[in-house]
Amino acid sequence: MRQDRQHDDHRELAAAMPRRAQRDGTVAADADLDVLIDMMAGAVTYRVLQPDPPDAAGMLRHLTAVHRQAGLYPPAQDT
Repeated sequence: MRQDRQHDDHRELAAAMPRRAQRDGTVAADADLDVLIDMMAGAVTYRVLQPDPPDAAGMLRHLTAVHRQAGLYPPAQDT
C-alpha cells in the first residue's frame, strides 16, 4: 500500500510541469497528461538502457529536447 502511495506522489509531482503547460496553452487542453508523462519517462529509460548511455550532460540535453518537443519548454532560440 505504501508503495502505491509513493507512486501516486511521484506521479503527481511529474504532472506539475505538464499541468502548468496546459494552463499556459503550450500543451493542448485535452492532452492526456498520464500518456505525456509515460512518453517522457520512456524516452529517458530507453536512453539509460542503451549499451553506451549518455553522461549527465548528454542526458540533460536529451531531456531538454524531450521537454521542448512535448511543449513544456519554449522553442530553442536561434543563435
